[in-house]
Amino acid sequence: MTQRMGIFVGKTTNTYNGELTFSTLTGYQAGNAICNDNFTGSHMCTEVEIIDTINKEDISGIADWAGTVWVNAGGTKYVPASSPVNDCNGWKYSSGTSYLGSFWIFNSATGGNGAATLCSQSKELACCQ
Repeated sequence: MTQRMGIFVGKTTNTYNGELTFSTLTGYQAGNAICNDNFTGSHMCTEVEIIDTINKEDISGIADWAGTVWVNAGGTKYVPASSPVNDCNGWKYSSGTSYLGSFWIFNSATGGNGAATLCSQSKELACCQ
């Protein structure tokens, strides 16, 4: 069964730091559940899904295409810093400087760009379907 890549559908109502929880779920599963709670059938977006949305959709018409949102990036990325960018240790870390999380900076003219920051930051989650 081939699964279609998701397209951005919106941002969560609330903001979250890098330690995601929803009911008894934590980490990636919690991020997906939080998005599904906000937009039925959705999950937390990956960077690739955000880029795919930019490639396939008219982002100038997306009302939520503004601000910054947490996105899943997967495995550790190198940055010229001592802290790895690893989705805040799988979205299970929210303090100190040991890990960094990936986020997207929306720009309706250009699509925006990805970046990394401390997991203590509070951001909405990008949700895709």
